[in-house]
Amino acid sequence: MMVHRPYEDESSIVPSMRRRLARGSSIYGIANFALRALGFILFAIYSRYLPPKDYGVVSIVESVGVVVGILGGLALETGSRRLYFHFAGDAENLDSYIGTVKYLAIAAAGVALIVSFVLGPFATSLIAPSWRVHFFPYLALPIFTAIASQLLQCCLVIYQCQERAFAYSGFVALQSLSSSILTFCLVVWMRHGIMGLLIARALGAFATLVVAIWFSKTRIHSRPRWTYAQETLRISVPLIPHALMAVALVVADRFILQHYRPLSEVGLYALAYNIGMIMTLFTASLTRAWTPLFYSMLRQGEGDRKSIAEILTDIVIILSLVAVAGVLLAPLCIRWFFATPYWPVAKLVPVVLGAYLCHSLFALLQLSVIQARRTPLVSIVSGVALALNIVLNLVWVPTYGMTGAAYATLAAYIVELLLIAVVAHRLLPLPRGGVRSTMALFIFVDVLIWAGIQPQIPQLSAAFILLIFVCSLLGGIWCFQRGRQRIKQICV
Repeated sequence: MMVHRPYEDESSIVPSMRRRLARGSSIYGIANFALRALGFILFAIYSRYLPPKDYGVVSIVESVGVVVGILGGLALETGSRRLYFHFAGDAENLDSYIGTVKYLAIAAAGVALIVSFVLGPFATSLIAPSWRVHFFPYLALPIFTAIASQLLQCCLVIYQCQERAFAYSGFVALQSLSSSILTFCLVVWMRHGIMGLLIARALGAFATLVVAIWFSKTRIHSRPRWTYAQETLRISVPLIPHALMAVALVVADRFILQHYRPLSEVGLYALAYNIGMIMTLFTASLTRAWTPLFYSMLRQGEGDRKSIAEILTDIVIILSLVAVAGVLLAPLCIRWFFATPYWPVAKLVPVVLGAYLCHSLFALLQLSVIQARRTPLVSIVSGVALALNIVLNLVWVPTYGMTGAAYATLAAYIVELLLIAVVAHRLLPLPRGGVRSTMALFIFVDVLIWAGIQPQIPQLSAAFILLIFVCSLLGGIWCFQRGRQRIKQICV
C-alpha cells in the first residue's frame, strides 16, 4: 500500500517534487530507450527471415488489433488513474475500488474478445472480400494481444499511481523480453514466419498479464461496488473517441498521401515520423512520472497550484530543449546512418518534432480536464484537430506531397494544443508563470526556422524572423539566470 508523503512546508514542495519527477522519469526513460534499442536490433535480425510483405501484413492486422483493444479497454486505465487519488488515504475503499476496476476490465476484455471472434470473420468478408488474410488466425491473434495489453495496463496503473517506477517498468520489460525470446524461437529457430511472430507476441502479452494478475490477486478478492464502476466509466468512456481519433491523426495523412503520391514518398514520410517518435519516448517517461504527482498535489488543496505551475514550466522547458536538440542533430544523423535516397527525410524531421512537441504539451494539459471530470471535452478537441488535419491534407498533399502532409499535421497539433490550453485554464486555472516556458518555445521556433523552414515559407518576413531571434536570445539569457538562481536556492 502506498503511503502518501506529507509535505514538510511550502518551500520544500517544489524541490521534493522535482526530485521525485526526475527519479521516476529517469527510470521510465531508461526502460523505454533500452526496449526501443532492443527492438531495432531484433528488427534487423527478423528482417532476414521475414519478407517485407509479411511486415506489411503485420502492420495492417496489428492496426486492427489496436482499434479493437481501445474499444475493449474502455479507457479504464485513464479513469482509474484519476480516481485512485480520490480514494487514497482510505485503505478499505481503495482496495475495493481497485478490485472493482479489475473486475470491470476483465469483463470488458472478455466481451470484446467474444464479440470480435464471433463477428470478426463476417465483418472481414463484408468489408474486404478480396483480402486473402483470414480472420483466424491472422487477425484473431493481434486482437487477443491488444486486449491482453490493455488489461495489463489496467493492472499496472496501481504501480504508476504509487510511484513504483521499477515495478511498472519491470512488467513492461517482461512483456517485451518474453515476446522477443518467443519470437526468436518461433521465427529464427523454428522458421514459422509471420505466424510465429503473431503467436509470440500474443503469448508474451498473456504471460505478463498472468504474472501481473497473480501479484495483485489480493485486491481482486476485494468486494466490488457498482457505484465505483459507474464513476470510472463516466470518466473513461468519453475518452474512447479521443483514443481512436489519436490513432486516426497518425495514419490518416498516410492514406491520403498514398492516394496522391508514390509509395516511395509514403515510405520516406513514415521514416520521418519513426525518427520523430523518439520525442515520444521522452514525453512518455515524463508523463508517467508527472501524472501521479499532479493528482496527489491537487489533493492538498488550492495551495499547491503554484507549485504545479512551476513544475509544468520545467517540463515544458525540458521538452522544448529535447526538440531543439532533435532539430539540430537529426539532419546530421540522417546523413551519417542512411543512404542518399533517404536524405530528403531531413527536411521533414524538424516539422515532425514540432508536431510531437505540441502533442506532448497537449498530453500534459489534458490532465487538468480529466481532473475536472470533463473528459468529453478532450474528445471534442481531438475531433476538431482530426477534421482540420484531414482537410489540410486534402488541400496540401496534391501540390506539396509529404511536405504538405507534415505541415498539415503540425497545424492540426497546434490547434489541438491551443484549444486544450483554453479549456484546461477555464476548468483548472493555474498561476501565470509561463514566461520561461514561452521563451523556451520561442527558442524552439527560432531553431525550427533556421533549420530549414524559412526557405519553404517565403511569407515569413525577415523582420519577423529577426524579432523571434531577438526574443529567443533574451529569453535564453533570462532563463539561464533564473535557472542558476533556482539551483542555488535548492542547494541551500
